[in-house]
Amino acid sequence: MRKNILYILLLTIAISNNISKTAQCSEIDLFDSSVIQSLPMLQLQAEVDKLLGSNDPVDIRHKIHIVWELVDRLKKEKNKTDELMRYLEQGLRHNAWNLKYQLDYATLLKEKGKAKEAQERAEIIATYSEKDELIDAASEILKKPKLPSIPVRKVLDGKEHTIILVPVGKVDVWLLFELQKKLQEVLKTKVEIQDFHISAPKYTRDRRDIIIEDIRERLIKQSELPDISRLLKDMSINKSDLENDKVVIKIANRINELTIGKEAVEAFNKLLEESIGKNSQWDINTLYSKVVEQTGNEKKPKLKYLGICNLDTYTTGSNFLFGTASGKGYGIISYRRFSAEFNESPPNRTRLLDRTLKQALSSLGFMYNIERCSIPTCPRTYPNNLEEHDAKSTELCSKCKEAFEKALK
Repeated sequence: MRKNILYILLLTIAISNNISKTAQCSEIDLFDSSVIQSLPMLQLQAEVDKLLGSNDPVDIRHKIHIVWELVDRLKKEKNKTDELMRYLEQGLRHNAWNLKYQLDYATLLKEKGKAKEAQERAEIIATYSEKDELIDAASEILKKPKLPSIPVRKVLDGKEHTIILVPVGKVDVWLLFELQKKLQEVLKTKVEIQDFHISAPKYTRDRRDIIIEDIRERLIKQSELPDISRLLKDMSINKSDLENDKVVIKIANRINELTIGKEAVEAFNKLLEESIGKNSQWDINTLYSKVVEQTGNEKKPKLKYLGICNLDTYTTGSNFLFGTASGKGYGIISYRRFSAEFNESPPNRTRLLDRTLKQALSSLGFMYNIERCSIPTCPRTYPNNLEEHDAKSTELCSKCKEAFEKALK
C-alpha cells in the first residue's frame, strides 16, 4: 500500500509522541509527565543533579521541567529551605523568565532577611508578569496595593454611549482595568467594567478531537484514491460512516498496522488518550451567545457589551479566532493567543495590553457597524496571524477614527 500524504500523517502522529521520543531517552522518559511525577524523590533528585551537572545549557533548558518538579516537591517538605533555594537558583539560571519560580525565590530571599534582593526580583515580576496572582504576590513583597476587584453589576440608564467590558470565565483583572483606560483614551467615550458572573462552559474540542478531525478530512478528500477506496470497501465502511469518530480511529489504526506495525497502533491510541483535555478550545459562538444571554435584558441602544476571555477560541472552518462581534451591540474577544504563556515567550504586560487593545478596537468597530479597514497598520484591519496583528498600530487610521467619532456622537 502506498504511503501517500495520509499515511505519512498517520506515521507522524502515531510515533512522534511515543516511539521517537522514547528513543531520545535512555532509561527514563523525561518527557512523560506521568513518569516524572511517579518517580521517587531520591531518584528524581538524582536525575536533576545529573542534568544540572552536565553543563549542557541546551539540554538543561530542554528538560528544565524536571528541575521545577523537584522544586515543587521540596516546597512541600519541612527544613529544606537551603536545598530548595539552591535548586531554584540553578533552575533560574537556565529559565530566568519563569516568573512563578522567580516569585518563589524572592519569597525565600525575603524570609532570609535579604530584602533588597527580594524586592529587586519582585519588581521585575510586578512589572512584567501577565498573571494577577503573581502581580499581587510581588506587590505584597514590595508593600504595594493589590489589584482592585472587578466592579459588581449595576444597571445603567443608557443615556450616554458606554462600552461595558464583561469578563467571561477567569480573566486577569489588571488587563481589564488597563484596557478600560486605553479604550477611553482612544475612543473618548465612557468604558465600564461589570461582572455578570459568566462562567466558562466546558471546552468544545481538545487535541484528541483535532487529531481525529484532521484525519477525517484527509480520508474524505482521498476516499476516491484506489488504496483508500479498497481499504474502506474491505472494512465495509461507507463515506458517510466517516462522521463517526470511532470509525475514523478504526481506519487510522488499520492503516497504521498495515504501513508500520502494531507498535504504531499502540502509540496512536496512547496519544489519543493523552490528548483528552489538552489544547482545549471553545467555540466562540457559544461564548458570544452567553454574553448576549446574560446582558441582553439590559440592552439599550447606546450600550455595547464586549466579552473578554482567556480561552482559546475557534469556529467552524478556523483553527482559532481572536474575536467576533455583531452590529447588534455584542461581541467577545480572547487574549489567550496573545499571552506569553500560550506562545512560550517571556512575559510582557505592555505587549499583551497592546495586542488586546487592537482586537478590542477591531471588534468594537463591528459593534458600531463600521466596515472592516484596509490600511495594514490600523488596528481594525484583518490579521491572518499574530505577526500581522503585532504589525498593526494601536492608533486608529483617520477614516476609522472619524467613523467612531460619528457613531459615538
